[in-house]
Amino acid sequence: LTETLRDEDWGVRGGAADALGEIFGSALHNFIDLPDAVVKAVTALMEALRDTDYVKTSAAYALGIFLAKAPYSFSDLRDAVVKAVRALTDVGVKAVVNEGLHETLSLNGGSEGTLSLW
Repeated sequence: LTETLRDEDWGVRGGAADALGEIFGSALHNFIDLPDAVVKAVTALMEALRDTDYVKTSAAYALGIFLAKAPYSFSDLRDAVVKAVRALTDVGVKAVVNEGLHETLSLNGGSEGTLSLW
C-alpha cells in the first residue's frame, strides 16, 4: 500500500490512503514487530498531504487514526507526526487529521489527553 500511494492514478492513491487508515484503525498493534513498514507507511502518508484534495484528505484522516491508535512502541514516530502536523500551514488538512484522531478515540472510548495539533 505504501508504494501504491505513489501510483499515477489519484483514485488509487486515495484508496491506498483509506486502506492504510483502516489498517491503522483495526490492526496497527499487529505491526509492532514491523516498525520499518509503519515508518514507511506514515512517511508516505505525510508526503501525500501535498497531493490532490481526495488523496490528502484520505491521508490526513489516516494519520489521525494512526495518532489515536499508535502503541507506545511507536511513540517517537507519533511525536514526529504531531510535530509535522502542527507545522502545517493548511488548516483544512490539520482539521482532517484532528477529525480522524478524535473520531477514532471516541469510537474506542479513549481520550487524547493533552494532545493538541494546533
